[in-house]
Amino acid sequence: MSREERQSLLHEGSGPAAMSAFVEVIFDNADHRFPTGRDEVVLRRTIGLKKDEFALDKKSATKTEVMNFLESAGFSAANPYYIVPQGRITALCNAKDTDRLMLLKEVAGTGVYETRRTESLKIMADTDLKRQKIDELMQFIDDRLAELEEEKAELTEFTRLDKDRRCIEHAIYDRELRQVTGELDALEGSRQAQVHESHTASEAARATDADLDAAVRLLQDLERQLDLLRIDRDARDLVHAQRVQKVTELELALRDAEQGQTAERVATLEAELVTTRAETDSTRAEIHALEPHVQDLTLQERTLQRDHEDKESRRRVLLGKQGRAGQFASAQDRQAWMTHEMDQLAQVLARERREAAEMQHELATIDAQVVEAERDAAKLQAQSEAAQASSRQLREALMKANERRDKLADDRKDLWRQESRADSTLENIKDQLSALERTLYSSVDRSTSNGLQTVRDIVARLQLTGYHGALYELMDVPEEYRTAVEVIGGTSIFHVVVEDDAVASRILDEMKHVRSAGRVTLMPLNRLRPKDSAYPDSSNAIAMLDQIQFDPKFRPAFQQVYGKAIICPDLPTAAQFSKASSLDAVTIAGDRVDRKGALSGGYLDTRKSRLEAALQYKAVKAQLQQAERDAQAIKQKIRATDQQVTQAVARVQELQLQQQHAHDESAMADWQATKKTQARLATTRADLQAQLHRLEQDIHDHDAKLAGLRDEMQAASSALSDEERQELVHLEREISENRRQWQRVSQALSERKRQLESLQVKLDHNLILRAIGLQQDLVAAQEAALVNQADQVQRDLARAREQVAAAHRELQQVGQQIDAATTQITKAQQRIDALKQALAERRRTIDEQELALSRLLQQRRMFLERRAEVQRNIRELGVVPEGFRRYEDTDLATLVRTLKRTNDQLKQFAHVNKKAFEQYTNFATQKEQLEARKSELDESDQSIRNLIATLDHRKDEAIRRTFQQVAKNFERVFEELAPAGRGRLIIVRDSAPAGAGNSGNGDDDGMDVDASDLDEEDQVATYRGISIQVSFNSKVDEGLKMQQLSGGQKSLVALALIFAIQQCDPAPFYLFDEIDANLDAQYRTAVANLLHRLSDHAQFITTTFRPELLVHADKFYGVTFHNKASKIQAIAKEEAVGFIELGAQETVVAAAAAAPQEEVVEPAVEATLEPEVELMER
Repeated sequence: MSREERQSLLHEGSGPAAMSAFVEVIFDNADHRFPTGRDEVVLRRTIGLKKDEFALDKKSATKTEVMNFLESAGFSAANPYYIVPQGRITALCNAKDTDRLMLLKEVAGTGVYETRRTESLKIMADTDLKRQKIDELMQFIDDRLAELEEEKAELTEFTRLDKDRRCIEHAIYDRELRQVTGELDALEGSRQAQVHESHTASEAARATDADLDAAVRLLQDLERQLDLLRIDRDARDLVHAQRVQKVTELELALRDAEQGQTAERVATLEAELVTTRAETDSTRAEIHALEPHVQDLTLQERTLQRDHEDKESRRRVLLGKQGRAGQFASAQDRQAWMTHEMDQLAQVLARERREAAEMQHELATIDAQVVEAERDAAKLQAQSEAAQASSRQLREALMKANERRDKLADDRKDLWRQESRADSTLENIKDQLSALERTLYSSVDRSTSNGLQTVRDIVARLQLTGYHGALYELMDVPEEYRTAVEVIGGTSIFHVVVEDDAVASRILDEMKHVRSAGRVTLMPLNRLRPKDSAYPDSSNAIAMLDQIQFDPKFRPAFQQVYGKAIICPDLPTAAQFSKASSLDAVTIAGDRVDRKGALSGGYLDTRKSRLEAALQYKAVKAQLQQAERDAQAIKQKIRATDQQVTQAVARVQELQLQQQHAHDESAMADWQATKKTQARLATTRADLQAQLHRLEQDIHDHDAKLAGLRDEMQAASSALSDEERQELVHLEREISENRRQWQRVSQALSERKRQLESLQVKLDHNLILRAIGLQQDLVAAQEAALVNQADQVQRDLARAREQVAAAHRELQQVGQQIDAATTQITKAQQRIDALKQALAERRRTIDEQELALSRLLQQRRMFLERRAEVQRNIRELGVVPEGFRRYEDTDLATLVRTLKRTNDQLKQFAHVNKKAFEQYTNFATQKEQLEARKSELDESDQSIRNLIATLDHRKDEAIRRTFQQVAKNFERVFEELAPAGRGRLIIVRDSAPAGAGNSGNGDDDGMDVDASDLDEEDQVATYRGISIQVSFNSKVDEGLKMQQLSGGQKSLVALALIFAIQQCDPAPFYLFDEIDANLDAQYRTAVANLLHRLSDHAQFITTTFRPELLVHADKFYGVTFHNKASKIQAIAKEEAVGFIELGAQETVVAAAAAAPQEEVVEPAVEATLEPEVELMER
């Protein structure tokens, strides 16, 4: 429907216009007439401005699906009379005979057949056109075949010559192919030999290179060993020199002890001590004499300085006042500036007075500390002077403690030498590891190396568990299989193995936050599910996975990389097993056969081997770890020895302390510390006094400035008065004089201070310290004088000489080791030079062999191209004709001459249609196909015509059968509606005899035939219409035609026809709209009785304005219409009868009869205010 048609169906009320509406019908499906399996079926149609949709049980459906669904329940589209609107009865009353005939055909279902028949006739017309075109094409083919027959003779001769030409060319090409193949075979033999030689040379170069690497590593080890030996030699040389010096000292001490020089030394020391003490007293007297002069000069300097600063401050005040005379524009500006300056000066004075108070407090504290230090110094000096000699037991214990300390010190020195060697070894290994790491990371792209380093940093930073390391760190490979393992593994050896995907996710999340994190492949063990491979059962194919050593828990990771690889002895064997077992095969030399068929290999430089570098890195890293453990063990021994040495030293110190206490040396040391404290306190006090003096001077200056500002502020004028100007001149002279006096006093004070400081330094840092040292030496000498020390010195000397001899032996042993290492290094260097020369020679041989192999490959490529060209020429010749073998033994020159002669003969047939045979065959084939196609079309045309004839006959039978059924039903229904009369349906045909009755509707020249007179031979094509003859009062009269009846009688006849049509194809329910409008009362009663009888098998919904149809109704509905809106509601039968009787009132009443099990509502919308009743009867 168009947009306007859909709009016209929507309700128009007093409110806003409706944009969409729907109608919903609910079917009782208790008998499962609809094949849905539910007891209810809901059909809805929704109309909108842009849509027209159907829904079945709330599911969208098309109109075709809805129609098919209704037809499955008995609603036939060919018989639409189960719904009878108001105008349908009137139309039947006024219908012509031809209209009733068309209605009969529609009920019989011939409409669809007529449509299909028209389409079939159109197809037949198209088929006729195709057959006509086929006839034309066949005529053309016949003409063309006749022409081609004439060209076949020349083509036969041409074909013979062309066959000879192809035989000759094939013989030439075949001979050339055999020649090229022979050359290729020879080249292949040479290439194989060259490859074998190159492989042998490569293996020799690889072996030499391995020997060179081993020799270089040996040289590096020897050089590192030599460095360690030299370090050890230097250390032992130093120890030997120290021990020799100790022996010398002990010999001198022994000689002194034997010569009795101890007493002389005591006397000398005593004399020096007396002299030093006398000089000390003299220096102290000079200091005491100079101190009053310094104090007087200091007081004079401070007085002159304070007087100078007072006058200078007053001078600045006067000059400031004089300078401000013209500085300000007004007195108010001057007052404001002076107020601001006075406030700032007040704040500064407050801060300076607080600082002065703090400094005075500090000076008081320092004075107290000075007094305390002087008291302590006097006390300690008295204790030092009262010291006594220690006992013999302390000296013996001290000698034993010294011996143990010296022995432990020697042991520690030996451990230090071991630690030095271990540290040197560790550094060398670290350097070697760094070089290997650079080599390893340079063999992969920068992104991968950054990724590995980033992962290590993340694991170390987060201390992650579950990180196992890169694949190369987890395996070990025998030397002979490393090349094969590297070829298969490639960069996969840098994949990182982790415990599970949680660890992998954590690492990846951390890498996202790292700049230039690189790229890394993680292998979580819990996610790896590699399939087991079936390896060949042969000694020539061994599983690579079995040759790699690793922890069994890492097997999934290694199986993922190496699980589909086998190792074979040579390339042919590898190709055989790879194809048979679908595995990657690799030789020990590194030639690889992929399981998909690809071959790769060639010379591999082991110096650039990633796996070799990785395994070396792993081995050196293990050495580094072992060296670190060894160094750590030595350090632990050193720490233990340090503790023992510390304990021995502590014991020695304890004994020395006891001895010092015995001699009161501790008191002397405390006295010396106290003197130093006195000097420090004196320096600090002097500094604080200087700072306090400067601060007091600043306070005095600021007070004077503040007073001057107050005076200036109180003065009436800002300019200087006469007295102030004279004061300023006077101050200039006084300040100049004061400055000269101050400089003179300062110079004298500086000279006195220098003298005092010189004497004090001499006293504190020379005389006192020298007296203390002489006192200590004197005590030691006095102790030595008490005992004869010759025996102890001899014992020490013997032990020292044994140590010197041992050190000498060790030094000689180390020297011998150095000489042996130097000899080995020389031999290793000579071997390296020889290996380098041999390797260069072998590589030069390899380059020459590769160059020769390249030339062979180039020649082979040329011959392969020539062979491909010859083979292409042979293929272009097509199938070799019979008889080509007669040219096999002919020499090449004869073949060339014969070919030239044949080509000259072929030039005479240049005009020949070389496709004559092919065209003739094609046209003959096309003719056969067209003939077959034409035969098929003829058969199809005949079949369609036979089918149409059969269907036409079946259509006529359907029309006759439908007419007979409808006529029979019409007679029975009419007799039930008008018991006193009868009715008939009559066929009106062409060729009616003259004088025959017509149909009564104006049609003439026809013949009427009753339904009982029809037979199978009757021709439906002669039917012109269907007429109706009824009699209301007699069953024997001929009856009346439709135009002879009254309006009520016509309506009754139309109803009888409708009921007759409905009984031909019964529906589950019927809807009648005012079918009794034009009936008389008696006929309305008859119609009501008929509906009541038929309601046993169907449901009837009717609308009426008459009371007769209310008698047998089961349900009643009233419909009211107000403000362009209809409302429906259930009412009682009495209300329905009352509404019918109130025909003159302004209310429309609707009553409906419904089945007892369900209420069905059919609203009636009327434009006039006439009473109306809707009935539903079953």
